[in-house]
Amino acid sequence: MARCTRERAIIVFKFTGLRMVHAEKRTSLENNATHTGKRNEVDDEDCEKFSKNKYRFVAGGGRKTGYALRVENEKLVFLHKEIMKTPKGMVCDHIDGDTLNNQKSNLRNCTPKENARNTARRSDNETGYKGVYKRDERIKNPFRARIKVDGVTLSLGAYPTPQAAAVAYNAAATKYFGEFSKLNQVTQGD
Repeated sequence: MARCTRERAIIVFKFTGLRMVHAEKRTSLENNATHTGKRNEVDDEDCEKFSKNKYRFVAGGGRKTGYALRVENEKLVFLHKEIMKTPKGMVCDHIDGDTLNNQKSNLRNCTPKENARNTARRSDNETGYKGVYKRDERIKNPFRARIKVDGVTLSLGAYPTPQAAAVAYNAAATKYFGEFSKLNQVTQGD
């Protein structure tokens, strides 16, 4: 087994289907782009402890990535929850949305409600922006912005462009969700 160094530690998984066939530890991101496995980042302090366990990569619910987990006493143990020692009733959120970035700076324990606020744009959204929906093109302001807060959908207005509606959504998300808001990337030229 490789020794952990002061460089960023990475556990690399190789899979056949959903079964792990090999895990190796690397201490650099170099050459990972050409590696056939999934890349799972952890902090130096967690390198030795978690590289000893056999984790599996499990994709879930249409996600582009998945989760590293293992089975212990017939229970699923997720790597990110194990790292953060997530208490019962709480969930562990990946701040940047990358479920294989399990560095402590990217993880936070939170309520399920807070975690739901940090979700990405729906895959069936045609505007390209979270919280922005297109109405009939023939009307003056065909793009609507809306946000769901505590189970109530709030209308944020109608706008001439999806970018303007996205800016309105961002303002509301920041107001209502704070650090858990997932904001649209809107450039000045849009």
